[in-house]
Amino acid sequence: MLVELHAPSKLDAIFDEGRIAQVLSNLIGNAIQYGDPEIPVSVRVATNDDDVQIFVNNQGKTIPPEKLPTIFDPMVRIAANADWKEGDYMERTSLGIGLYISREIVHAHGGTITLTSDPSSGTTFIVTMPRLPAGFGGAGAGAGGKSKSTPRAA
Repeated sequence: MLVELHAPSKLDAIFDEGRIAQVLSNLIGNAIQYGDPEIPVSVRVATNDDDVQIFVNNQGKTIPPEKLPTIFDPMVRIAANADWKEGDYMERTSLGIGLYISREIVHAHGGTITLTSDPSSGTTFIVTMPRLPAGFGGAGAGAGGKSKSTPRAA
């Protein structure tokens, strides 16, 4: 499976790089597991003066609408097999806590994580985080040049 990364060459922000790498690993891993293996997973990073946004998109089987409200709850897993029905045996490929952990990490950074899933555009997880922690002051990390973190591909 190919992963395409579209990101600025430089990103000024303050965050825990190890935890954000964990979020990216969870989101990209899920995109690879559940996406169409013939279509690349897309990871795009966008910034403005205040926020960093990370979009992870895969094409293929979408998340059923009735599962969307609980997708970030602990111990929730969605079957990768389109024929799977509730109550059927499903091979355990995970514990069902990756998205929950990702949400908690993003929230700890003062951010949000949302998703859309439909057949025309696929499944996209959107992480939005402030470039600076609450109370740090200033308009964006780049404006004062106070700290620099460079995103690393997971």
